Amino acid sequence: MNIGSLRQYIHIQAATQTTDAGGGKTAASWSDITDGAVWASVRPLSLKEQYQAGQLSTTITHEVIIRYHSALSRSHRLLFGSRALRIETIQNADERGIFQRVMCAEAQ
Repeated sequence: MNIGSLRQYIHIQAATQTTDAGGGKTAASWSDITDGAVWASVRPLSLKEQYQAGQLSTTITHEVIIRYHSALSRSHRLLFGSRALRIETIQNADERGIFQRVMCAEAQ
């Protein structure tokens, strides 16, 4: 992976649940867990690649490469422009702790 290929900005977000005055939970709101946007390589996958990924219950739509972020988990989402990407898998690229390959499905 070449650092120069990270050409797009994304936001890493976490959901927070708030309660209303009656004590009931409201819908989750999302907020950034980083100080601003992070550089990424966002690549939409072709239909053939989606099929080869072997996903039966979820269709992977994007591969996102970012610098290693130790706090990143499947409970987060990535915001790419106005598009929300749900994290399906996170791989430590080359097992060196430098880059992460994040496979995502576009949220509906």
